[in-house]
Amino acid sequence: QLVEKLPPQAEEEEKKEEETKTKDDKAKEDSKVEDMETDQTPNGPSEGQNGETPASDEEKTAEDAKKDDMETDEKEETATDKTEDNSPKDKKKEKKDDGKKDGKEPAPKKPKKLVKMVDLPIETSVHQLSKDLINNYTEQEGKMIMADKLEKERQDAKNAVEEYVYDIRDKLYGDFEPFITEEDREKFSVVLGNTEDWLYEEGEDQPKQVYLDKIAELKKSGEPVRARYKEEQDRPAAFEDLGKTLQQYRKVLDLYAQQDEKYSHIEAEEMKKVEKEVAEKQSWLDGKAQAQKNLPRHQDPAVMVTQIRAEIKALESKCKPIVNKPKPKAEPPKDEKKKDEKDKKDSGDKKPEDATKENETQQNEEKEDSINGNNNPQKTTTEKDDEVEDASMELD
Repeated sequence: QLVEKLPPQAEEEEKKEEETKTKDDKAKEDSKVEDMETDQTPNGPSEGQNGETPASDEEKTAEDAKKDDMETDEKEETATDKTEDNSPKDKKKEKKDDGKKDGKEPAPKKPKKLVKMVDLPIETSVHQLSKDLINNYTEQEGKMIMADKLEKERQDAKNAVEEYVYDIRDKLYGDFEPFITEEDREKFSVVLGNTEDWLYEEGEDQPKQVYLDKIAELKKSGEPVRARYKEEQDRPAAFEDLGKTLQQYRKVLDLYAQQDEKYSHIEAEEMKKVEKEVAEKQSWLDGKAQAQKNLPRHQDPAVMVTQIRAEIKALESKCKPIVNKPKPKAEPPKDEKKKDEKDKKDSGDKKPEDATKENETQQNEEKEDSINGNNNPQKTTTEKDDEVEDASMELD
């Protein structure tokens, strides 16, 4: 972009004034020089050939000044016309100059972006591994899975040893203290301490089987103590259950002795079996309870809870079938059975219409009998008795 550089109006006026001043100064100097020349001529001013007197220097200077004034006026008019034509450009320049003076630079124009569309070639390719390589990778993966599984089992075995050491050592001086002698407790606590030290030194990275052997060795001394503690906790409830079952069967025997209808159908020999079984279990219970009381708590129990539960099952298996034997159903006499069968057949063969007709006929006969004054009272009563018997048989 080219911008026409034009001087502002003020500078043009100053230049014009300077030019006029220089012209006036030259004119004054010329007039002074002429005056000096005229003064030097002895005969004064000479006339022309035609008898006209030549013009004086003052007149010449006046004419030159007029001509200069005319020229300056013309130049001013042309300059004003040009300035009027170029006024918007000058305004733009003034605005630009003012912007520069204020310290603000004009905002640059944003360049236009040219967008070009280009077709991009695309090539697709699938990389596939060979079957041998895939099989090799799957085999390696299987080996890594097995290695991880074995490592987890090894760590679990190690953690089990450590957990058992902490658990049993705390309980030796707590819940398990009455169930082990003081000498055995001190020995076992020393073994537990050595095992703990071994875990953090030599046993830090041992195979799985080593940890399993170590925990099995510890359980030989620790589990009997734990078992005695557990038997002490569960034995009272087992003894109580056996006593309750014996009490139930004693009540049954008492009711049978009182000839209660509920057990009257049971034979005496079978009830003697129940009585014998109850007596044996009661004596066994009393003997085991007394033996357990005489034993110290740090020794193995005289009877285990599992043995008590087994005795309860044996008692119920022998006595329950006898006590819960159902009563036999009472069979009616044969004559009554035959009558019932006939009545059922007759009632089944008759249609509802026939039954209604028979009822109507019976009602009519009764009316006639009432009108006639019941001439045969014995007959009617016997018939009524037969009907009542038949109805009772049907209900039975």
